[in-house]
Amino acid sequence: MIGVLFGVFLWPLRSATVNVRASSKVYDRELMKVPRDAVMISGAQTVAVIYWRGIGAGEWDVIGPGAGWPQGKLEKTIADYLHSGRRVFLDADPRWWQPCGWHVIEINELVGIEPRFRFRRVAPTVFEIRDDLSATEQPHLEKLLPVNRPGEVNRCFSSV
Repeated sequence: MIGVLFGVFLWPLRSATVNVRASSKVYDRELMKVPRDAVMISGAQTVAVIYWRGIGAGEWDVIGPGAGWPQGKLEKTIADYLHSGRRVFLDADPRWWQPCGWHVIEINELVGIEPRFRFRRVAPTVFEIRDDLSATEQPHLEKLLPVNRPGEVNRCFSSV
């Protein structure tokens, strides 16, 4: 009985996690749209970036969630990369930014960079982060924030 109850309640979470991990197999399609030596901010697909780098598909650096996140220093970290001549890209696909628990702090910080930098779209959800006036796209990062409206499904437990 306990096993069945856990299965019923944990199935949506497991399903979402499996779908994100399965999409890592084909994430190289997104990576091929950015330079081989770019810095990637890819949320849950950070693992895919590291995997594809590991097998030699590119030489990407990552700013990843969790231990790889420069807590309170994201803006400075991006600016430092840009000033050193590195190109920085952000995958703003909401599927890769689950607004749950400690991720919310990171997402809030990510949303906070939008007024500071300029963006140029290179793929449907991938943007190059720039600090010059040549980029004019708006990534609308606020769509990554948790939604607290009645009747909406919590993306933390919905399938991708």
